[in-house]
Amino acid sequence: MSNNVSSEYIINDKGAKIYTDINRHAFLDVPDVTTAALDAGAKYTVLAVGFLKGRLPLITVKNDGGPEAYRLPDDLAGWVDMNMQAALKGIKMFPAEVEFGRLVEDNRTYAEIL
Repeated sequence: MSNNVSSEYIINDKGAKIYTDINRHAFLDVPDVTTAALDAGAKYTVLAVGFLKGRLPLITVKNDGGPEAYRLPDDLAGWVDMNMQAALKGIKMFPAEVEFGRLVEDNRTYAEIL
């Protein structure tokens, strides 16, 4: 998974720092939307997804400054798991453009591969 290791972080195969302390990762900026059909969420180029320390979902996105890893809301753990299971079966979903939003009505976060 990595080729560079320190006591504080590793560099994943996409080039992002993955800190051993999950709290060093910022949460991905996910906007509130009234409905996914009417409002657009935030779009990111997703390079990879995974978990840290068990079931804490992480995402690696392409930024102007290079790849960066972010925490995802816990309610996206199932989405991360589904994509990781697909990868194990040979279905590579990433890199891909993904829209993220938090539905205000039911306080649920969504991720949709575009």
